[in-house]
Amino acid sequence: PVSPDLPLAQRVAEFCSQRARLLELIGPAARAARIREPFSAQLRRNRSWYISKVRTEIENLFAAELDAAGEGRTELLDAFIITCTSSPWSMLRDDLGMTVDQATGVMARTVGALLGIERASISFA
Repeated sequence: PVSPDLPLAQRVAEFCSQRARLLELIGPAARAARIREPFSAQLRRNRSWYISKVRTEIENLFAAELDAAGEGRTELLDAFIITCTSSPWSMLRDDLGMTVDQATGVMARTVGALLGIERASISFA
């Protein structure tokens, strides 16, 4: 796990790198599951579990920033989730033909923008 004690730009970079690795790993299975989801209660439960897990990870890692959003907390959290899950990743990789590095950069730019930090301050090791 990424430490919530790291500076914000470093947390964003490490979180996005970690998400990219995971999304690359689960990509084929996620695409196949999406096709069968309407016909499978278990696949729908699996997707709900996955989203809940991502939500919890984001809430733990970016707790201070989410709390600072006040009444906009839920909206910010939802924006995070739609930025860092398999559907947008698939669009970046499959539909737009981006490399993993390019797609990770887009994710980092989006997460950074949600948190009010410049993309230039997010560096990947």
